[in-house]
Amino acid sequence: MTNAVSNAIINLRCAVYSRVMDVYNSKYNERGL
Repeated sequence: MTNAVSNAIINLRCAVYSRVMDVYNSKYNERGL
């Protein structure tokens, strides 16, 4: 149970991180950098 919970937290963290990176990249691309 603890393993599944920690795996879910890690997956969620990775998903949030990649989403933030996508937003960052799109904002920088709009500036022309």
